[in-house]
Amino acid sequence: LGAATGDGAFAVVTGFGLTAVAQIIEGYSIILQVAGGIMLVAFGIHTFVASPNVDELKRMKEDEGASTLMRSMAATFALTITNPATLFGFAALFAGLNGLAGGDASFVATAIVVGGVIAGSILWWFALTTFVGLFHRSITDNVMKIINHVSGVVITLFGAAVLGHLVVQKFF
Repeated sequence: LGAATGDGAFAVVTGFGLTAVAQIIEGYSIILQVAGGIMLVAFGIHTFVASPNVDELKRMKEDEGASTLMRSMAATFALTITNPATLFGFAALFAGLNGLAGGDASFVATAIVVGGVIAGSILWWFALTTFVGLFHRSITDNVMKIINHVSGVVITLFGAAVLGHLVVQKFF
């Protein structure tokens, strides 16, 4: 819930901020879409090549000791909200979605996307923590590498779709 709250905060800031900016400076939408697509591709490649160390993560968890649910939520929120990659990711997401949607930016459409981001983030984190809770003993460095590879490819494909859509829209 802490990560979902942080994601929601970033979605509000970047979504409504980009919507307001897009309404003021519509001439820069192509630059924003290119930047957003490139950031998604770069983030996808970074995720693909990331080398997790599951044993180190397990050791850190054991050293942490017992923690309350609210403390865990607050810590996760703090980690999420202070992660610049999250901000850049949401900026890329909203810039890319604006280009794919093909319409003028509106606060109503942005509110719907922000609600979807929050709901999707909550669903994602509940599913992920449930999965990890059930199978944490089976998650090795190799499994994490596979997860990073799949995630990296998917994120890179989203970035390529944004850039490809821009090329088709501009030249065809």
